[in-house]
Amino acid sequence: MLIRGTCLIIGFCTRIVVIPLVIFMLVAVAKAYLKHGNEKAAWGSLGMIYFIVRLFSLALSKYFWCRFEGKENLPAKGPFILAANHSSYLDPLLLGASTNHFLHFIVRDKLLNFPVVGWVLKRCCTIPIKRHGNNIGAIKDAVRVLKKGNVLAMFPEGTRTKDRKLKRAKSGVGMIVSMAKAPVVPVYIKGTFDALPRRLRTLKRLPVQIHIGKPIDFSKKHDQKRGQELYQAISDEIMQHIAALKEKADKAP
Repeated sequence: MLIRGTCLIIGFCTRIVVIPLVIFMLVAVAKAYLKHGNEKAAWGSLGMIYFIVRLFSLALSKYFWCRFEGKENLPAKGPFILAANHSSYLDPLLLGASTNHFLHFIVRDKLLNFPVVGWVLKRCCTIPIKRHGNNIGAIKDAVRVLKKGNVLAMFPEGTRTKDRKLKRAKSGVGMIVSMAKAPVVPVYIKGTFDALPRRLRTLKRLPVQIHIGKPIDFSKKHDQKRGQELYQAISDEIMQHIAALKEKADKAP
């Protein structure tokens, strides 16, 4: 199912961006070559795989007539967390198109085992996490990413919704926020559930909206005693902000 969905996405993207992509890469490599003086350094300096995925993301956003609301709420620089609802495999790609920031994604560890998909994810600054079990290592990696001033993208619910409804966030999200002391930018993605549903049948070209809220400051909670109760409270508050964005999006024409 995942492989079929990925093939559909890649097929659509390829039709839209293959020629501009080749031109972009040749020009970019040429510029980097002149700057660094050797081919290896030129390709390495680009983060080539990430930029290819980035171009695919932008192509997808055009294909689905993606409308971005609230981009002015994005901080000029990290560290901060982009926290979005999760309805479809399209969500990470379209979330990536919402900002020019270099994103580090938290992903399910099983995705790294898929051919092609796993190879790409390993080269796109992802942090693998288990759906069940001890994830303290992944949480520490996420905190480390944020403390270096980077931007972390994640889906607090932990998995795609089965019925469009928002689910309760995992407490691990709150733990990352508490340990990294980073603000959270809530995001609501509307339309991907219908464009590429959980039980994949076909990829439908439908309009998608991405609503970006104002950063949530949890500084008042950083001095509180750390523990499961605090972590879950932070996670729940994040989902409340996402729910507010959903309510606003559903009322919009």
